[in-house]
Amino acid sequence: MLRLAFALLATSTLFAQGPSGDPTQPPKGLTVVFVNVVSWGDGTIIIGPTGKVMVFDAGYPQMGTRAMLPKLKALGATKIDWFVASHYHSDHIGGIPEVINAMPTTEVWDRGTRSAPSNSSYQKYTAAAQNKRKTVTPGQVFDLGGGAKATVIARDGFVLGVGQQKIIGTGNYENSASIVLKVEYGDFSLWLGGDLTGGAKNKTYDMESPVAKACGDIDVYHANHHGISDATNANLVRYLSPEVAVVSVPNNNSQQSPQKDVLSRLTSGGRSPLILSTNGGLRHRGYTNARGHLTLKTDGWRYRIETVTGESVELYTDEASGNRPGPGDLVISELHRTPSTSSGEFIEVFNRSGGPLNLDGLIITSGSGSFTVTAPYRILPGQRLLLAQDGDSTSNGGIPFSHTWPSGAFALNNTKDSLTLRNNASSIETLSYSTGFPGSSGKTAERIDLEAPPTAANFKTAVTSFGTAGDKGTPGKANAADATTHPIRAGIETLEATDPGGIALHLFAAGLSNKNTNHAIGMSFGSSPGIRIGPTSIPLNYDPLLGLSLELPGFVGVIGTTGLRGLRLPLPKVKRLKGTPGYLAHFLLDLKGPVAVPASSKAVRFIFP
Repeated sequence: MLRLAFALLATSTLFAQGPSGDPTQPPKGLTVVFVNVVSWGDGTIIIGPTGKVMVFDAGYPQMGTRAMLPKLKALGATKIDWFVASHYHSDHIGGIPEVINAMPTTEVWDRGTRSAPSNSSYQKYTAAAQNKRKTVTPGQVFDLGGGAKATVIARDGFVLGVGQQKIIGTGNYENSASIVLKVEYGDFSLWLGGDLTGGAKNKTYDMESPVAKACGDIDVYHANHHGISDATNANLVRYLSPEVAVVSVPNNNSQQSPQKDVLSRLTSGGRSPLILSTNGGLRHRGYTNARGHLTLKTDGWRYRIETVTGESVELYTDEASGNRPGPGDLVISELHRTPSTSSGEFIEVFNRSGGPLNLDGLIITSGSGSFTVTAPYRILPGQRLLLAQDGDSTSNGGIPFSHTWPSGAFALNNTKDSLTLRNNASSIETLSYSTGFPGSSGKTAERIDLEAPPTAANFKTAVTSFGTAGDKGTPGKANAADATTHPIRAGIETLEATDPGGIALHLFAAGLSNKNTNHAIGMSFGSSPGIRIGPTSIPLNYDPLLGLSLELPGFVGVIGTTGLRGLRLPLPKVKRLKGTPGYLAHFLLDLKGPVAVPASSKAVRFIFP
């Protein structure tokens, strides 16, 4: 203990800088917008942490004016640093002249002139680009500012670290010649690949396998060729292992995209990543229709994806491990097993722990199958996640934004079943139901007390209407039947040195039933015997760490209207602290009341990074 005390005293001036941010708030840093260009085509806007702007494709003619420019202006862009044309099909370059003629553009990059087409879209593109036009090279890096970058992995058959592929004379050469970028910021990574081909269909060349291998693991995959089956081959899925796939498609398209075999490859082996489309496609099951632009923001260790209607989810990068749910941390708060529509089944899960949960690897099992969530959702205390049979609100009865399970992999039996949430380590919760369990045709079963076991007596048939089919329930919202009194809880999240903000501890204080209440957060090196103040025992020892933490700004404050407070505590690089266990707790304060400390959370053990 004396050694630790000296280490703390030596670094107290660094700790005294106090918290630097709120990890419950949305991330800031790199922004990526997958623009809804309505018809076929792609258009992606990237804004670096320091404001540098890159645009990758711009859809068909008129989409530059109708879709790309309004979004650029809404993002505050006044100029474009780099415009990149993935390849020369009109659904990718048709809108580029409209953008660069309307907004100052410094450089225009493309694959070069080999076997270039002679159509009007290409001619208008070259006329607009003029002397700003340049050819990319595999390995070339665009500095997006603030540590963000975009690396060229391939162009016109040339692959980084591999060399030239023989794509001349193959089916759909122009698609095979697409430029591929890997966009990175901190631990976050994104694939942009135009219409790159995966072979096997229409005698196209398999460019995806060598390019994906050269690229390596990524977080978000912008699907090649709009989710058509001559792309997104099995090797690409294996090498990239994406947690999120975004597909740019038009509604009710003739290609039936995203095509079923592409969805099948993305969900092979029981995987269930988050698959999003900018439009409804042909409304196959197995993906979520975002109904418009998708905006992604990342600070390098997590990223948030938001729809035009304001619905959003937050996810960890691969490298940010987070905390997997243990028994009781994640509970089933609502289920719809007999919807009015044929594809309206859903399960709602709720985080009742004290800190964020990482749902990567969550396994959901029923009597009719199972699936494994491979999207690392970051769910804060008090937040819900919907898991649905169909991700299109126009066909699922109006269920809000949800994670869609793989088509045919899972179902809820109407009258009798047993649902289990588990991960590789343990069972998290099991809910069994049979005849007489609350919920009926067109009505969900809502949990009454989220802290009590999932018995039939703790559920109630919903009475609140939602959606378009007239069903009853509260998907994505607090249950109308909810009568929970939550205990206060604490949680912690550890960030390693690879993150853009450096080593840090994220401290969380949950008081879901104690909103607008004074409280204090404390850390110590031990939790026993603790400190007793009146009738309340605080599971923290009074030691140098506790004394220091209570003096830091922000450690005493108010639990606000969300019932959750978060503090980001940057840590000095002190070898004596690394690997040392610590304890976190928070306790309510009522200095004018009869009990100065009415309640305390349990202690949460952590390890200093």
